Formats: sequence, structure tokens, C-alpha cells
Amino acid sequence: MITWARAPEATWRRLATWEGVLLLAAVIVLAVVSVSINEAVTYMVFPALIWAAFRFGPAIAALSTAIAAGAGDRHHRARARSVLQASDRRQGAEHAAVHPGGSAHDARS
Repeated sequence: MITWARAPEATWRRLATWEGVLLLAAVIVLAVVSVSINEAVTYMVFPALIWAAFRFGPAIAALSTAIAAGAGDRHHRARARSVLQASDRRQGAEHAAVHPGGSAHDARS
């Protein structure tokens, strides 16, 4: 927030160019891809963040970093949630296979 205090209008003008839009798109795509791959490649977003810092300055670099963190975290949480749901479904199927008719305990709950 402090980096935007100097000249917010100028910062928005620089971001509203085709290069600014391309930068933000690259940051989002690289952040999502870097956490969706099973390998440890979270550094993939670094070139876009360095581009933001050198080409656009501290305000856009801070915004890009926040977007990368948010996009990566959101995708990571959604992926973790789907893994947990798949695990719950698998456990339910295993329980049904072991106890096909159910049990008295299952009927009470």
C-alpha cells in the first residue's frame, strides 16, 4: 500500500498498457501452473516478478507478488480440498465394501 501512495494515477496508467496486462496474465498463469505441477517448481513465477520490478517499479512489483501469492494459494487450497474429498469418497467405498449391509451403529447415526 505504501508503494502506491506516491503516484497512484501514474501507476494505474502504466498498468493499463498491453504490457501491464500481459505481465499480470503471466503472473497469474505462472503462479497457478507452478503450484499445480507435482514437482517443486514454485520458482517459475520469479521471472515475471523480476520483470514487474525492473520494468514497472515497486508498486506493480508489490501488486504482482500479492497476485502470485493469492493465485497460487487459491489453487493450492482447491487442489487440497479435492484430494480430501476423493479420500473421503474412497474411505466411504471401502467401508461399504467391508460392511455391505451396514451395521447397527451406521443405522443409528
